[in-house]
Amino acid sequence: MAHAENEATISRSPEDVYAFLADGLNNPAWRSGVQDFTLKS
Repeated sequence: MAHAENEATISRSPEDVYAFLADGLNNPAWRSGVQDFTLKS
């Protein structure tokens, strides 16, 4: 099985980082495979 690791230092609180990653509208900013994201009600 393939395995890869990477590490990054982020100068924000864990709560700020989690909130950013949990907000789907931010996906295009950090996931290169995501080109667009739309919320449907």
